[in-house]
Amino acid sequence: TSYNKPYKDYLSKEFKKQGIKKNYFVDHMFVFGKSIEVELKKYIQGKFHISGSYRNNSFPNNFKKKSGKISSLTFISQYRKIKDTSQALSSEKTIKCLDDYCIKKKLQLKILFFGSPHIKGRACRDYNDELKFYRDLKLKCNYKILVRSNIHDSYKKLILQDLIVTNDSSLGQEMLARGKKVIFFGLRHKIFHPINGTHAFGWPEKYNKKGPFWIDYYAPDEL
Repeated sequence: TSYNKPYKDYLSKEFKKQGIKKNYFVDHMFVFGKSIEVELKKYIQGKFHISGSYRNNSFPNNFKKKSGKISSLTFISQYRKIKDTSQALSSEKTIKCLDDYCIKKKLQLKILFFGSPHIKGRACRDYNDELKFYRDLKLKCNYKILVRSNIHDSYKKLILQDLIVTNDSSLGQEMLARGKKVIFFGLRHKIFHPINGTHAFGWPEKYNKKGPFWIDYYAPDEL
């Protein structure tokens, strides 16, 4: 259980549709942390193990924190090719904000793609569409695209970055756990789950809409 999928929405709908009143049972579940364990226990019984991210845990935390001036900013793209174009809206609004910010602060903007021609499956299928999506935005800064060579390459690339910005990706949470500088620019929960806030920062914990390194509404002047 490594992704902040709206389990509450899914399970509630399944219970209602099937008329199931008893909880599901799973022998062993490995989850990110205590809060998601508490949330899932409302619907699923079994033995929970707080493991964090097994992928993130497989890489040594041997990066050196930079004390000098930050020279770049890396955005984790969550673009997916889907019929509902609202998912791209949060990426578009965020990246345009970062485009202006990087010009103002004289930073290089990097975009870590989900899509990749080197990875089979959805990543390969979505790569050209993701590339077109960002090119069509006509960003003003001199940006650089980071393309994964394999499914683990995103970790290797992000560990080397100065500053990371994400909407609500699990990858951003994993980098935060490593001590990296990560900013969460949460817009997607307003589009997808405005009531229960499953895409808000820290879900299923409840935090203020704004904190030291996160903001859950669109406010480019507050970046």
